Amino acid sequence: MVLRSLAVAAVAAAACFQTSANSPMTLTYSVADLNDGTSHYDFVLTLDNHDHSWIPGNSYGWIVFGDNSGKKSAFEDWVGDPGSIFDAPWNTFTNTAGANNGPTLGDGRAWWTPVAVGQSISWSGVTIARVVPGGLRWSSLLTQGPPPDRAPGRPTAEFEVAIQLCQADFNRDTFVNGDDFDEFLMAFFDGAQSAYFNRDGFVTGDDFDAFVARFENGC
Repeated sequence: MVLRSLAVAAVAAAACFQTSANSPMTLTYSVADLNDGTSHYDFVLTLDNHDHSWIPGNSYGWIVFGDNSGKKSAFEDWVGDPGSIFDAPWNTFTNTAGANNGPTLGDGRAWWTPVAVGQSISWSGVTIARVVPGGLRWSSLLTQGPPPDRAPGRPTAEFEVAIQLCQADFNRDTFVNGDDFDEFLMAFFDGAQSAYFNRDGFVTGDDFDAFVARFENGC
């Protein structure tokens, strides 16, 4: 399994992602080679409010990922798993074409209304695309203001960079250390879905070996 990240990091304590700008949300992802010419992507969109623009009650919609301005998306062959969409008001994927191009959460028009900073939504799928770190962009093309006004606006984010995470950062605290190893071991022995490290659908010794190899290599 080949895994890439934005930074080369030491195992001891290495920051494994960078923050985006111009939006109150950050899209992060991890990618795993499925050894059949395709790659499995896991996405997490988090309201981190790093630009301090979020107001309680704000809603966001028409979220496009793998977005490409006026050109075909690298994710044109995206096969999403609707069952992977978590904590979001959508249960399917569609496609956006035109000025923005790429797979889209739902039909675009449903609103995600996070209630607190730190809230996130997630989804997964498979594509032949293997974009370079910093080369995957996303957009949120519709916004809606908080009550009582609810005035619509657009876009919240357009062609923002999605941040590639380090797979060895198992607990997603932005560092690779013994805590990640311990949490992976617990998930592995519990047979948890998060321990499907090689994405073959089963928790086996192959997952353990794949995680140890990545952990030893750092980010």
